[in-house]
Amino acid sequence: MKTSKYSNLKTLAGSAGLTAASIGAADAAVVQITLTGNTINSAGNSLNLDVTGDSNPDLEFMDGTEGYSFGSAGVRATFVGYGFAAASFYVSSFYALAFGESSSSSAPQSLNTLVPFTFTDALINGGALTNAFLDVTASNISETSHEITLNRVIFDDANTAAPAEPFAAMETEFSPVPEPSSLVLLAMGAGGLAARRRRRAA
Repeated sequence: MKTSKYSNLKTLAGSAGLTAASIGAADAAVVQITLTGNTINSAGNSLNLDVTGDSNPDLEFMDGTEGYSFGSAGVRATFVGYGFAAASFYVSSFYALAFGESSSSSAPQSLNTLVPFTFTDALINGGALTNAFLDVTASNISETSHEITLNRVIFDDANTAAPAEPFAAMETEFSPVPEPSSLVLLAMGAGGLAARRRRRAA
């Protein structure tokens, strides 16, 4: 694994938005969580540390705000997770660095990469440590406008092992199955509403 040239950082995460898509039957267990608005750009930082949507951070910046910087000169984000030591992303002028890969040109650059990491979420694989990939893009729109975006989390919702690459441009969107206790509460609520309607109708 490539390591970061920035040594000290903690984690990022993102909010989950749901978008349906289809994949082949052979990849039926491979799913994704689409991250919406999970970006750091020249204007500010909107990165969210919770990429699975359970209100617990899955990533962190190594040293708090020292883990990222932004402005017209460039944007940098370095973070760590349970499954990797550090991942660095940097964009400036027409230069882009994404998790060890770099590109420089007289025109805007855009690099996309998959970062392996692990997470735990009570609604995914029974809360077991799950191996996954974080899809990240580092790009510059102009010489003074730069952006690093967390696009999606890709994992297997029936296996804790990392899913095999390559992935579809859009995998099936993950939809958590309610826990049995939640289903019981829903059933009790529905039963109560039905009983109330019967009493009103009588």
